[in-house]
Amino acid sequence: MSFPRPSGYVTDQAFLLSTSTRNILEQRIASFTASTTHEIAVVTIPKLENETIETAALSLFEEWGIGKKGSDNGVLFLIARDDRVMRIEVGYGLEGVLPDITANAIIATHVTPAFKRGEYDKGVTDGIDAIMDNIKGEKVPTPKRSSFLGSVIPEILHQGYVLFIIVGIFFIFFGMYSMRHGWGYFGKAVVGFIFGFFFGVTFFGGMLDGVLCGMLLALVFSGGGGGVSFPFGGGGYFGSSSGVSFGGFGGGRSGGGGASGRW
Repeated sequence: MSFPRPSGYVTDQAFLLSTSTRNILEQRIASFTASTTHEIAVVTIPKLENETIETAALSLFEEWGIGKKGSDNGVLFLIARDDRVMRIEVGYGLEGVLPDITANAIIATHVTPAFKRGEYDKGVTDGIDAIMDNIKGEKVPTPKRSSFLGSVIPEILHQGYVLFIIVGIFFIFFGMYSMRHGWGYFGKAVVGFIFGFFFGVTFFGGMLDGVLCGMLLALVFSGGGGGVSFPFGGGGYFGSSSGVSFGGFGGGRSGGGGASGRW
């Protein structure tokens, strides 16, 4: 399913919350994040699209990158209004202080009773307060900048080699052109890509940044490849790197921990 772009820490696409509650939650979560580094996202959507709340929450969590990269200290509270289902999705780094049983208790005790009465503002606010109470004491160390291989190899595994498939296709185009016009174009493209890749990873912090910089410099170094067009942009699914996400989130991940509930 397609997900909304974050409008801050609270993205109320289903118009479930009052304006005042949205503003209060936004300020409260921002203050909480400033003092703890933990990131909490509240998202309401009108309905699910042929998938479960669990898969939707995990996909959204990963797409937005809730939590700090390397610390994975994020929490997503996703609510599907028309399906009357919700989920608390927990990042790797907070599973110790917010295990499944605790997330389930928060939903059952603080959220579901209020939702059944139609008191959505209260249910969401009380649920977020309970989440904060459980994770506020968890100290997450600041991730240290690791070596190139130490940071790149886990990310390659996490992204499932998709970026390298893209790079492979890109260089197939160069190879086809070079077979007719000389392999000098291909060699220059390889040098440009390597230089651009290291530059992108070093200065922008993400694999996608490195790949895009590499492909751009491959075109520049080869003189444009004699008409070979740059086939890949930054839109669609790969619109943001895993290192720097839009909406203020920092690139955290979740392993599927958390709890779901209905009302």
